[in-house]
Amino acid sequence: MTTPRDRRSGHERRRAARSTVGREIHWENHAGRHRGILSDVSVSGCFVLTSGIRGVGERVFVNLPLTDGSSVKMPAEVVNSVTDIGFAARFVELTDAKMEFLERFVELHAEQ
Repeated sequence: MTTPRDRRSGHERRRAARSTVGREIHWENHAGRHRGILSDVSVSGCFVLTSGIRGVGERVFVNLPLTDGSSVKMPAEVVNSVTDIGFAARFVELTDAKMEFLERFVELHAEQ
């Protein structure tokens, strides 16, 4: 898995390797609950394919799916948004339990 380089500076943008996911999820913001596709995820953030505009700095919750059909709500902050494509978010304020879950989630998808 390669880490993309920031076209603006020539430096790598990401600090953690990302795993490709491609699963339908729900995410939430102040306007309510929305559908999207979790494109990729790492222990530091994710990219969600979804329409509409998200403001950089906006607080969102990305619901990572469990095998039993439920999900874990992960707090995140939008760090980049591309109109009608999606947004990149950085996970914030994770409890130890959520960080442990996230590490296992990323590892599981890295193996697929």
